[in-house]
Amino acid sequence: MQTYARLAEEQVGPSLGGLNVSQFYRNSSMDMVYWIREKDGLLAKTEMFMTFNLTPESLGATAPSGEEMHLAVHSIFHFLDFNQPVSNLLPPEARGMEAMELDLTSPAMIKVEGA
Repeated sequence: MQTYARLAEEQVGPSLGGLNVSQFYRNSSMDMVYWIREKDGLLAKTEMFMTFNLTPESLGATAPSGEEMHLAVHSIFHFLDFNQPVSNLLPPEARGMEAMELDLTSPAMIKVEGA
C-alpha cells in the first residue's frame, strides 16, 4: 500500500476533500486473490480484502487524540461475457439531476462512537 499511497498522492495531491490521501493508504492493507479461467486464460473472478485504520487527522477532522476507526471491506468481482457488446443507458429519472459534491469533513459524514 506504500506504493499505492505514493501514486495516489502524486495523482490527486496530498489531500482530497479534507482526506489526507497518503496517510489514508499508508494505514491500510489490501490482499487480492485472482481466479484465471483454464480454458482461455481470462480473468474469471477477483476477491479483495481491504482494511483501513483511520484517525480524525487522516479525515481532515478534529477529535480527541487517540481516536481511531477501523474499516474492513470484502469485495468479489465476477468477469464474464468478454468481447461482447455493451450498452449503458442513463435511466430517465437520472436525467437532469445535479452533480453532488462529497465533503468528507461534513458533520453528516463523521460519526464518533461514544460522542
